[in-house]
Amino acid sequence: MSVLSSIDRKWARLLRGDALARIVQPHAFTREAWDRIVAEQIMPGLIAFARSQEIFRSEREAAEHAFFAEAMLPIYEAGLLQGGVIPQTFLNKDITAVAAAGTAYVVNSIAAVLDVKAWGGGGAGGSAGTTGGNGAGGGYAYSEINVIPGETLLLYVGGGGARSVSGGAGGGGGYTGLFRSTTPLLIAGGGGGGGAGNSTVQGGAGGGGGGTNGESAQNDPTVYGTVDGGDGGTQSAGGAASAQGGIAGSSLQGGTGVAGVAGGAGGTNGGGTGALGGGGGGGYFGGGGGGQINVGSGGGGGSGYVTGTNTVLTGATRSDAPSNNFSNAANIGDADYAGSAGRGGRGFNTGVAASEAGNPGRLVIIW
Repeated sequence: MSVLSSIDRKWARLLRGDALARIVQPHAFTREAWDRIVAEQIMPGLIAFARSQEIFRSEREAAEHAFFAEAMLPIYEAGLLQGGVIPQTFLNKDITAVAAAGTAYVVNSIAAVLDVKAWGGGGAGGSAGTTGGNGAGGGYAYSEINVIPGETLLLYVGGGGARSVSGGAGGGGGYTGLFRSTTPLLIAGGGGGGGAGNSTVQGGAGGGGGGTNGESAQNDPTVYGTVDGGDGGTQSAGGAASAQGGIAGSSLQGGTGVAGVAGGAGGTNGGGTGALGGGGGGGYFGGGGGGQINVGSGGGGGSGYVTGTNTVLTGATRSDAPSNNFSNAANIGDADYAGSAGRGGRGFNTGVAASEAGNPGRLVIIW
């Protein structure tokens, strides 16, 4: 009986791929096979891999198991091993779908590249007791990022903006991203919060999260005049606040809406606080806060940011007043998108019983 017959299932599960598993077939161990593995210096990498997967209790135990070398040789011969490193299958996914701020993420010991997909948090809709503007969805970012196996990165998942319970504007959504210490590797911008309205006029919609730039909020045409929305963040500066008040966005932080009533809090990771104007979305640079002329405008969306290769940045699109449609996050057709991550909350309006909070973003790491 082959010494490999009892471990076929272990290897099939371990290697996480039918193509690799089929290559590992029972073979008679030969001195020639062992000598080749030693001579070509692939054994150290194989032992390191085995130890990382807790197959053996020690390096010595790994080296003394003939079946280990025997099992790996055909994989090496098939060109699927380079320099003793097990090729990444990119079938493993680490998903975070709740708000997180600086959570440690330890890169797997066999991962040299991470495929990262991020959706920013959605902004909240305006007004719990009057007509309010819609919050906007979060942006999308993707990159293939080179990493050091075993290093610790920091992950951030943007919280959804909170709705007001006092007739105010919605808070902006937070950014979602991956950082190496304080250096951003990838960021998806959060959506801006919707502005507060009054009994007859709806507040303005928040701007969608970026994208290279965050989307500017709706310039709300009202019977009192046009209320300018907050601008979206860019690659070099926070979005300007509305000409009718509010605070500009800044690095990672969305601006606060113009004062007047108590608005919703900003989402985790830089969402701006709403007041009468909507809060700006967090991002590489945050969106500007909304202003007011009797009714409030929305906050601008935060910008996205990417490093690495094969990068993608896609912005969300706002849902302008007087619509009460959702503003979805960007790229919701992606296979790794789920639920309603990053969706903006609707403002109080006909058919919407109360303003809605934005939804938290989503971060998917594939290795």
